[in-house]
Amino acid sequence: MKYKIRAISVVLGLLIVLLGVCGCKEQEVIELTFRITWDVTSGRGEAIANIVQDFNDSHKYIHVTVISGNEEESDIVASVQNKEADVYMLPYRALKDEQVVDNLVEVSDVFEDQWTHYYDSILSLTGSGDKRYGLPWLGHSMALIYNKQLTSEAKVDPQQWLTLDDMVTGCQRVVEVLSVTLDDPPSGTLFHPGMRCAGIS
Repeated sequence: MKYKIRAISVVLGLLIVLLGVCGCKEQEVIELTFRITWDVTSGRGEAIANIVQDFNDSHKYIHVTVISGNEEESDIVASVQNKEADVYMLPYRALKDEQVVDNLVEVSDVFEDQWTHYYDSILSLTGSGDKRYGLPWLGHSMALIYNKQLTSEAKVDPQQWLTLDDMVTGCQRVVEVLSVTLDDPPSGTLFHPGMRCAGIS
């Protein structure tokens, strides 16, 4: 038994020496910057930063830093031309601007296995012809928040709204029957603050 332990110790010692001699070292961390279209301190910016942090926590050799951006065309052009970030979140219209596209890496082959997950009409927004410059950003879940008391009093059932026209008709009914407006105090507000009922001013 003593000989086995001694033999293992010798082998481990040799491995340590060989690793030191060959100059092998731990893999370096890849640092990337990700420019989003919002300020990193905004609600959306913080939500994206949390997702990126989860990514960072699960990838030992990749670290992504989120940086603030906006959707101003001139700022986007300047940012890509100056290579301020490694990864960009861009509005689709930016991919129609040659000053932007000329500074991006074409990724059609890189994400070839991903294209089947998207409709052609969405993919057409990510580049031109067969060239793709990114994946569509599918980060939004839309929700309609309404005042149950008001819709109930007006005998309107939002669960039956299947189209935008259904919603507009329902909103108009609430306004007509209850004489409420979107600017009434919270107890009489039809929709969550910051939202507007389509078709009603």
